[in-house]
Amino acid sequence: MPHSSCCCRFSDSYIVRVKAVVMTRDDSSGGWFPQEGGGISRVGVCKVMHPEGNGRSGFLIHGERQKDKLVVLECYVRKDLVYTKANPTFHHWKVDNRKFGLTFQSPADARAFDRGVRKAIEDLIEGIEFITAFSVGLWEVSRFFLI
Repeated sequence: MPHSSCCCRFSDSYIVRVKAVVMTRDDSSGGWFPQEGGGISRVGVCKVMHPEGNGRSGFLIHGERQKDKLVVLECYVRKDLVYTKANPTFHHWKVDNRKFGLTFQSPADARAFDRGVRKAIEDLIEGIEFITAFSVGLWEVSRFFLI
C-alpha cells in the first residue's frame, strides 16, 4: 500500500487514534490475518478533503505501522459502511467487497474507535442532508425569481 499524502499526518485532523493490529479477511480460508506481516499500528479516523477534489470533506481510516511507518490501511469511510463489533477487542468492517479488521490493544481503544467511526458516518449523513436541503433551497429561490 502506498504512503499516504493526505492530511492525516497532522494529529489535529484525527477524530480518534488508537493502537491496533490491522487485519485483512481471507474468505477462501475463512480467517483473519495480519496485514503486511502484522505489528502494532497507529490507526485513526481523520478528516480529509474529498478525493474528487470538489471541495467537500470526507473521512479516512488510516493506519501506519509503528516500527517502520509503513501505511498498512487506507479506507474511506462511507455512509453505507457496515461495522461489526465481533468482540470487545476485535472489530471489522466492510466497504464494497473489501473487509478490514482491527485487533485493539484494549476494550477502551475499541470503544473509542467505534465512537469515532460512528461520528464520521453521522457527519457524512448530515453533510449529505445539508447539501440536499441547500440545493433544494436554491432551486426554490431560482424558481421564485423565474416566475
